[in-house]
Amino acid sequence: MKKLIFTLVLFWGLQTFAQKTVYIYNFSSYNIEIGEITTKPNTGTYPSYTSVYEATSTSGPSLLPVPSGTTYIIENPVVSRFPFYSSTSVPAIKKWRRYTSASTSGIITSLNLNNSLANTQNFKNIKFQVLAANGSVIGGATLSDSMDLYENSFIIAFYEFDSSTGTTSITIIDL
Repeated sequence: MKKLIFTLVLFWGLQTFAQKTVYIYNFSSYNIEIGEITTKPNTGTYPSYTSVYEATSTSGPSLLPVPSGTTYIIENPVVSRFPFYSSTSVPAIKKWRRYTSASTSGIITSLNLNNSLANTQNFKNIKFQVLAANGSVIGGATLSDSMDLYENSFIIAFYEFDSSTGTTSITIIDL
């Protein structure tokens, strides 16, 4: 009986640890821009959330920069929650669009998502584009658990999830 309880507690503990941190490693020689990070619920389709990044130099939504040779991290200090609220991320994602159906959504601030709403969310996908030295777009893709590898004539990008640490990693390297 003690073994069963220990196993259940261990399993529950690992489940609540999942999705604490998302790393975007740009080991390529190209600048990358993140268009969206999207979540999915543990079960069902909704609610889901999509990042809304707003650069301080513009008046509306823009793309989140991940320069060549850098790592972008979103991390929640609360172990059981998806990292909607990541106070240490620079630049920060301050808003997320919450979808309750295919046609119904609204904007929620990251701080207001740092509650039980974040407990049931997991990484779904990331949309990004690759920039040439002059800033023009030379490629891009959506990476997810079902499309975990992207390759063009410049880079390779791949998605990994480590359930033992709760870490999602997106790694981008030169070809």
